[in-house]
Amino acid sequence: MNRERFFFCHIQKAAGTSVRHALDNEFGADAIYPLPEDADDPYAYSDVERLRSVFEDRGDQIELIVGHFPFCITDLLGVPLTTFTLLREPVARTLSHLRYQRLVDDRYQGMSMLEAYSVPQNLFGNLHNQMVKTLGMTAEENTAGILTFLPCTELHLERAKAALESMAVVGVQSDYAGFLEDLTDTFGWKVGKPVRTNTTVSEPVDQSFLDLVARDNHLDAALHDHAAELAAERAAKRLARRL
Repeated sequence: MNRERFFFCHIQKAAGTSVRHALDNEFGADAIYPLPEDADDPYAYSDVERLRSVFEDRGDQIELIVGHFPFCITDLLGVPLTTFTLLREPVARTLSHLRYQRLVDDRYQGMSMLEAYSVPQNLFGNLHNQMVKTLGMTAEENTAGILTFLPCTELHLERAKAALESMAVVGVQSDYAGFLEDLTDTFGWKVGKPVRTNTTVSEPVDQSFLDLVARDNHLDAALHDHAAELAAERAAKRLARRL
């Protein structure tokens, strides 16, 4: 009988590293991909082919996959995966991503927010409707994981919404504590109290830039709203069952 395996679809800059630390309490590092020997290699968290190779060799050891992988890996690994994810309001997610890049990549340290945002690999790889792309991209469209250059459409949004609806747990970062509670309620996991990691310091940003990011990421905004509604509906149903 096959045991249950899990996939946490880690949206960049949506508290995913904090979730990983919480899940260490339940699974232990040796059962989570990336495995301990690769935990410091950023490519291990996003390279789909590398994941497939490691899973083929050591899949019996892996109980939980955590990474910046498109949802379509559920069609690529050949085993059933119970899935969950956490989304973030897209303008806040974009600003956090750009601030973090300045800390870890010298190329971005002298750039304005707009200059960094406009770098093609950044805009089309990491930022532009990234949540919809991550959840709505098909296996056939996937060429470089979440860095795939893919102009998202309403069809991708509908696929992404369907992916959310298929997941065991869905949350939004603005209610991170509630997301952890949902993991405990749904799976019985001991995830501990919320811990914040990889945070960056906010800075003033021109409203015109905020408006640009909001327009560019309108599909992500719709997906985030759907996730918030879905999480609230499920929480209300659980509460009603307890009463």
